Amino acid sequence: MQPYGTPRRRLGDILIGWGKVSEADVARALAIQRSDPNRPRLGEVLIREHLCDEQTVAAGLAERHGLHVVDLDRVAIDDSVARSLDRVSAFRYRAVPFAVANGNTVVAVADPFDIVSADDLRTRYQGRVSFVVAMPSQVEAQLRRLWGDERRAAVVDAFVGRVTGTPVAPRIAAVDDEGAVGIVDQILLDATNRRASDVHIEPSAESLRVRFRIDGIMHVVLELPPESLAPIASRVKVISGLDVFTKRTPQDGRARVRIRDHDLDVRVSTVPTIHGENLVLRLMTSQKQLPEISKLGLSWEQVDSVAAIMGKPQGFIVVTGPTGSGKSTTLYSLLSSYVGSERHAITMEDPVELELEGVTQIQIDEAKGVSFPGALRAALRQDPDVVMVGEIRDTETANMAVSAALTGHLVLSTLHTLDGPSAVVRLVQLGVPKYLVADALGLVIAQRLLRRPCAFCSQPSMPDPQTQVLLGLTPAQAATLVAGSGCEMCGQTGYLGRVGAYELLTVTPRVRGVIHAGGTAADVASAASTTGYVSLQTAAVRLAMQGLTTADEVLRTIVAPAMDVAVE
Repeated sequence: MQPYGTPRRRLGDILIGWGKVSEADVARALAIQRSDPNRPRLGEVLIREHLCDEQTVAAGLAERHGLHVVDLDRVAIDDSVARSLDRVSAFRYRAVPFAVANGNTVVAVADPFDIVSADDLRTRYQGRVSFVVAMPSQVEAQLRRLWGDERRAAVVDAFVGRVTGTPVAPRIAAVDDEGAVGIVDQILLDATNRRASDVHIEPSAESLRVRFRIDGIMHVVLELPPESLAPIASRVKVISGLDVFTKRTPQDGRARVRIRDHDLDVRVSTVPTIHGENLVLRLMTSQKQLPEISKLGLSWEQVDSVAAIMGKPQGFIVVTGPTGSGKSTTLYSLLSSYVGSERHAITMEDPVELELEGVTQIQIDEAKGVSFPGALRAALRQDPDVVMVGEIRDTETANMAVSAALTGHLVLSTLHTLDGPSAVVRLVQLGVPKYLVADALGLVIAQRLLRRPCAFCSQPSMPDPQTQVLLGLTPAQAATLVAGSGCEMCGQTGYLGRVGAYELLTVTPRVRGVIHAGGTAADVASAASTTGYVSLQTAAVRLAMQGLTTADEVLRTIVAPAMDVAVE
């Protein structure tokens, strides 16, 4: 007998019956589950592998155990009831008591399979307890709200008291470390909880400001006294292998720290300013967290096009977009998805952002004489099948990359241009002969990352007439758009997560002819449109119509005021 209710069908069978997953999806998740020494729950694997959303998994678990499912964002939570379970137990059992009904304490749990926690909770509440199922992310968000902020405040107070010499009365029991170790760990924990990609620690005359970049937008999360800089900078340098005593020269390093039972890779950059060292910590994705190419947001037709090019023995693939548009993630996903043990891949990166198993990765270091042209020249003597050049910055690198693509290598690289046709023109402007660009180039992927409307608070949002014109929308199409109103889950921003908008420019014979003839970017786009080319702007508008982003986000990220977008 299961702990929370009467078991029914298996979770996989329930989700298959609902049409939410296929038998192949469940088989794949079970295989992953069996291969993982930690033996995660099937539902966790389905969510982690993006095979099913967690709301559906929670509903399936509730169905299996004959329980109700609850949306913790839409119920009234009595904090006094929630705190009736101590902090340690609440986090250990991932349980939130939130109400008393008919003399029973109602407890929301993320894992209804946990027999130990069920028995303990029944004992604590003398048998007068009712269980419901909630999404893990909601349970964790409520636990952070109830207990995390208090813990965070205690760490900050203890640190500030130490650096200013004015200790404050503790809010909770003594924290593990009141100094720099504790505050840096807390900052990294907060960044992980809030899905930040970067942490900025910025000194000024009056304070030390900590900001997170979340979904591409900067947010101020902490203000500390200026005396905080020295111990925090020293701690960051120690864990990243930098020289603690060098403060007037920029430094770069890497760190691996343990955050909530998993390792976090951090890339650290320091630079001297008039008020002291500015630190930026980039939180790196691990290979296990790297999404498959089919999970990035590409359509199935686009995935097929990419697979066809990546399967060729030679050619040139360029990923283009501004800084922060996800180009590196796309390149890593291409290598991880399509380069197996039968091919030898070498990368040249500045810096290496993610370690790929089975791939030879070269760190560019101009100060030590390791440049892109030099590294590429050396790499081509290492018998590679696939070569990734992190960025094409100059004429020499561009010519060498194109030459390698014409002599039996599959070459991947990035450029900073607005779209695919502009990337073609940019290569020519860098000094690569038009005929070489036309013959070598196989595919250009232009991309942007757009914020998703929060799934917990999004609602219909009709844009104003001017925006409809800019987006090229009919009133009926505009009526399909949504926007988030702001809630606890999204930090009142109305956005939660990001989605990729992609433009694929395949170099067909017609496009090749235009490049040979020295055509403009508009000429290239016109030639490509005859074979299904869809512009980046149109792709983004279609995402908005599917509820995957908002009109404001498309305008902010992609659409120029004079743009004319045609939407099918």
